[in-house]
Amino acid sequence: MLALTTMPIGTTTPRYCDTINARYAVNASTFHNLKQRLNHTLGQLPLSAKNYKLHMLSEAIKEFQRRFPTITKFKQLRLCKSQKAKLKQILIDDTMQRKLDIDWVIDILTNFNEFQIQPIQVYRVKESDLLFASWDGQHTAMVLFIVATMILNDTDDVEIPVTIYEVSLKSEIRNNFVKGNSSQGKKLLQPIDLFMQMIYGVRLDGSDDPLWVESELKQQYLEQNGLFVTADKFGDTDQPGAISRLDEISKFDSSVIKELAMYLGISAQDQRPVDAKEAYIMGNWFAMNHSEREPYTQTEMYSLYHLFKTKFNADFSPDGPFWKQVEVAYLKYKERENTFIRETFGDQADMFIKEPRLNKDWIQGGTYLWHLVKKHYTQGPVPKLSINSPFTPEI
Repeated sequence: MLALTTMPIGTTTPRYCDTINARYAVNASTFHNLKQRLNHTLGQLPLSAKNYKLHMLSEAIKEFQRRFPTITKFKQLRLCKSQKAKLKQILIDDTMQRKLDIDWVIDILTNFNEFQIQPIQVYRVKESDLLFASWDGQHTAMVLFIVATMILNDTDDVEIPVTIYEVSLKSEIRNNFVKGNSSQGKKLLQPIDLFMQMIYGVRLDGSDDPLWVESELKQQYLEQNGLFVTADKFGDTDQPGAISRLDEISKFDSSVIKELAMYLGISAQDQRPVDAKEAYIMGNWFAMNHSEREPYTQTEMYSLYHLFKTKFNADFSPDGPFWKQVEVAYLKYKERENTFIRETFGDQADMFIKEPRLNKDWIQGGTYLWHLVKKHYTQGPVPKLSINSPFTPEI
């Protein structure tokens, strides 16, 4: 059974978002050996997600044993020939590698193929000839660790193939990692992985890349408002303040994200994750003619949220009350339009009348929202409407 570290009795439990965002509050590399990395990754998951991953890991182990019944020692695996290092010598730089993806480990283990195992790419830990930090291949290394210690009852003293890179600058390694990941047998960098790398690059490496600096500034705004970015693979998209849709975070500049984070932070106080449609609609709202108005103050943002809470429970989910109101208003608008067409074209009107169809997008939703705010919101800025649509809802 995996040994997981628990908090001491009496310790105040921080908000989940603070626990996640704390990973960026570092001033030096954090190294884990493979056992620590596995336990740490599982230990950070919500209980239900952790239990599910453990179950799937157990099933993957059974599948390995079924497919390789004659393998009883780690050295029987026909791995590629390269320089050798012992499993226990491999360290994972927590600020360099992506977060360990248990699903990917399980997938590799379930479909294990000796001939696809590639050397772990490492560099020497400064002032040590015996320890190597992996800058690429942590998922392969973790699978080999599981095979050796959890399936074949061997130890982490067994040797594995590595490729040692004689580099001294962390910036060179990080650049290789970000640019060197391809789709051929690798776990591609997803938007969440790239976003995290940019934050670490600024805070830990001192990167002055404009895009990376801008991303780090966005992260500051998210942290200030009790929000955190995540993805399905981390098993915490249901936690309060979770943002699993990064489109808006990536698309809009930091001045827009500052306001979006302020709004979503208020929304997250209802102890719920950020809905994808909520981030989509409100991101576009704050971006609309952003430079032509005064920025929202905290008080004005609370007033805006209170209006939405009153009118549709601040619920932008696809089947929620906001879109039901938009649909009612849109159908009434189409009814008025069709009445005008019938009065104008008489018997030929059917040529111009189409079945009304509501698209739950920014054009329809944003238009309705603007008219709603224009009529009822008097305590803060209202952007100039820039949506090109004939839809004119009656509010």
